[in-house]
Amino acid sequence: MKKIFCLLLPLAVLAASCSKDRTPAPAAVNQYLISAVKAGTVQKAFLQAALSSYPDYASYATLPGTNVSLYRVSYYTEYPRGTKIAASGVLMVPDNLDPAFPAVVYTHGSIVKADAPSRRIASPLNYTAEVMVGAVMSSAFDCAVVMPDYVGYGDSESITHPYNHARSLGQASLDIILAFREYCVSAGLSFNDKVLITGYSEGGFAALALDRMIQEGSTGLQVVKTVAGSGAYDNVAFAKAFLGQNADLDPSFLSTYLWAMQMYKTDFAYSKSYDDIFSAADNPVLKAAGYNMAYYGTYYLPIDTNPSLLFKKEFVDGVLTGSDTEFMNILSDNSLTGFVPADSVIFVCGTSDTWVYPVNTYNAYNAMTARGCKVKLYKCEGGDHTTTVPTYMDVVLARLRMTY
Repeated sequence: MKKIFCLLLPLAVLAASCSKDRTPAPAAVNQYLISAVKAGTVQKAFLQAALSSYPDYASYATLPGTNVSLYRVSYYTEYPRGTKIAASGVLMVPDNLDPAFPAVVYTHGSIVKADAPSRRIASPLNYTAEVMVGAVMSSAFDCAVVMPDYVGYGDSESITHPYNHARSLGQASLDIILAFREYCVSAGLSFNDKVLITGYSEGGFAALALDRMIQEGSTGLQVVKTVAGSGAYDNVAFAKAFLGQNADLDPSFLSTYLWAMQMYKTDFAYSKSYDDIFSAADNPVLKAAGYNMAYYGTYYLPIDTNPSLLFKKEFVDGVLTGSDTEFMNILSDNSLTGFVPADSVIFVCGTSDTWVYPVNTYNAYNAMTARGCKVKLYKCEGGDHTTTVPTYMDVVLARLRMTY
């Protein structure tokens, strides 16, 4: 969930022209949009050259067809629920915007604060991989691309990101779309209220959470398709699979699981104390660090990486047997396996993913299939969390081609 892949950009001679022009001030009647400030323009030649430099993506080099303007967007969202805060994200608009094509909502994977999309758009040599991919989509399909930072990044970085929290991910993503709709009015652009949603890792979870929030709301938005890659959709099964292991895990992977635990304590008010969750050997280390488990905060801490040693046996047993009903209910409430999408959903996952276990995708797919939903599953045989990304991109770009 940390970084899905890297596109190095050693092509300084093709660097995009950048300007600091401010768009017309939004109307006072806006409920969501605060501002949209142009950060720069990326040239189609740069996108073509960058793609052609890497074997996995060279076949896409002919896709970019126009220049793309990037805007830093500030808007209002809610966090916690009912509390209005300022958030941020990125809007990408191609020179030849097609008013018939849906806007693409691209929800990013797990990142640190410095990699928030809105902080990495001034120069293409500084783009994150996902900003780069978003620009390619916009240029290739003449569509607007909307990318939220999420709560805990950019304008809201003073708040700890509620990691893998379905409601806040869905809300922040929904509200930036509504801000985009208001921007279109002030900028004289057309938006048909149709969206195609996609994301990988935490972004895959966010994509499905956004789909659910749109379906359950009354915004007038229409989801034409959701492509969700390797997300943690079934947190009950995920927690049991993680806590049932008796082996050392990758410290980077482990740190994200602990980040989620911090979220459950904060956002769901899980009542069990950290003293009763972590072992007598590891709890003092985490306590000395202020239980700061967000943004990979435990990566360098000298703690056990074996779940059977890191956590107290009583806590582990409570999850594995289901006897800790409070925690099991929290995990269930934050899962998306019960969502019944009215639109088309496509899942992608690697069969050998040791970070976001494929059981998440299998369970979500099976639950939706059993309810008669229009859903597909693409498996990357033998793929792990990183090597599955090219398969995910193949599916996303193919579906974009088929949209109209």
